[in-house]
Amino acid sequence: MFCNRRGAGAAAVAAAVTAYLVLAGPFAGRSSDGWAKRPESRLGATLAVPEGYQALRPEKDDTDKNWVAYADQSGGIWLRLRLDRRSQDSLGRIKSSARAQMYDDNEKFKSQGDYDPGMGEATRTVPDTDATFHGRQAAGNTVAYPSDDSPSRPRELRIFYYRSTSGDMYELAVGYPAKGDFTARGREVARAAVAGLEITKP
Repeated sequence: MFCNRRGAGAAAVAAAVTAYLVLAGPFAGRSSDGWAKRPESRLGATLAVPEGYQALRPEKDDTDKNWVAYADQSGGIWLRLRLDRRSQDSLGRIKSSARAQMYDDNEKFKSQGDYDPGMGEATRTVPDTDATFHGRQAAGNTVAYPSDDSPSRPRELRIFYYRSTSGDMYELAVGYPAKGDFTARGREVARAAVAGLEITKP
């Protein structure tokens, strides 16, 4: 689920439909009740994560170490931050902007799905081109899809994209059930995680 997105595998993610992402967030300067700040110095970022979520990190022998993930103990809701570094992008997979990256992924989701989050072909995508991060352009997408579990279950993914001034691409992805008791909670986690994201060098 949390493998290399632009190298060996795919991995984008998003959920929660919103027309405009305001990323100054409710967590500026402190954590909300039930949430914690998780500094990820390797990625140059700090995540807002529900307390009790368990961290998943690359193994020592993984070739891709530019990500971190957190999941609730049921595994039903998870979030992942991935960094694609411009200095390591020898194949030119990082697009010219967050919006271009989002649209490139969007076409893939609709035509073939995405192996890493267990995504079949998307049944709905809701691109967001109005998103900003500290006054700079960002992008988002909400993807509804059938999982590749047996039996298949409806899932939602929310992906937030941001290309830093140095050309690095950040993706914050949140996945959760599209139907059932955890849907509203998953959407709230997605909204708050995006709002609480901090990047050291935007």
